Order: sequence, then C-alpha cells, then structure tokens
Amino acid sequence: MSLLAPCLRHSCVQLGYTEAVMSSTEKHDWPESAWQQLERFVDELHQQARAPIDSAHFYRRLLEGCVTTLAASGGAVWRRDARGQWDVVHQINLEAVVDRDDPAAVSAHESLLERTATTDEPACYPPHSGAERGGENPTEALLLAGAVPGDSGDATVVELFLPTGRSPATQQGWQEMLETVCQIAADYHTWDEYRWLKSERDGV
Repeated sequence: MSLLAPCLRHSCVQLGYTEAVMSSTEKHDWPESAWQQLERFVDELHQQARAPIDSAHFYRRLLEGCVTTLAASGGAVWRRDARGQWDVVHQINLEAVVDRDDPAAVSAHESLLERTATTDEPACYPPHSGAERGGENPTEALLLAGAVPGDSGDATVVELFLPTGRSPATQQGWQEMLETVCQIAADYHTWDEYRWLKSERDGV
C-alpha cells in the first residue's frame, strides 16, 4: 500500500488536470462530434496508462489516437537515448514528412526535438520556420510537438504532422490537447514504475 499511494495521488492529480484542460479548451472551433471523439480518446488513454502494457504498445495507441482525433497526416514518438541520439518509438507516415536522407533537414529537425524536450508546454512550428522560434521545422507540415514531463528515463517527445491554415484558437486547442496527452503519458510511466517496484518487492 505504501508503494501504491504515491501513484494513486499522482493519478488523481493528472485526472483533475485533464478535466480542467478539457473544460477550458476553446470549443467554438471544434464540431461537437470532434469534441466527443476527443473526450473518448482521453478517457481510453487514461485506461491504457494504468494497464500492464509495455511502452511500445502504449505509445503506439497514444500516437494512433492523436493522429485519428486531430486528423493529422502522421506523427512520431521520439526517445533520446543515453548517447543523446533520437530514436523512433513509433511513427506514422514519418518518411513522407521528414526527409531522413537529407542531413541538413535531419539536423534542423533534431534541434526542434531538443528544444521541445526542454520546454514545459507543447508548441506549433509552422512549415520552414527558423531558429527564431526556438526550433527549426524543415518540413512542409505544421509540426506540433510536446515533451512527456517527469519521465524517469530518457527524454520522450510526441510530434504530430498537422494541416496548415487553421485558426489560432484551433492551434491553441491542439496544444492543450497534446499537453493533456503528455501528462497521461507521464501517468503511464508512474504506474509502470510502480508495477516494477511491486514485482521487485514481491520477488516476481
């Protein structure tokens, strides 16, 4: 019980945070059906965060849900390893957006990931935006990127490829939605650590 209590407190905080964000996000640019789909996705992701699944499976479900809910053309979950290199945990349509054979594009994109890993809130990066925004987007897509807070492992960044030409209110809604998703991912890592600690204690 002593091991579980911190996780339960953490989950209650995250659930309250999610509800607050969902209630404060601007809804006038979101059709009611899209809003309901978003709420269902967040609820399902909360359940996944507490399930005994590995991180590859969790992030696959997370990314697929984000892409479907926001009608994105794709996205990727990135993990920075001990050498400081960015590895793909899961991706959808990455090769069509980021040219991994172009060293300049790869370098610019990795600088965006590094910037995101040290930023508290998700941000939108317009196509071909430069370093004046704190990170470079060498692609034709609007990139939405956010870091998973409090991950006890290496840095994790969730990135989505979104259409251009949307209103500032819609983009703000996207950012708040991704912030909620990243908080739920942090919840997943807390529960995963608890399960590991419990198995160590029980000698499983």
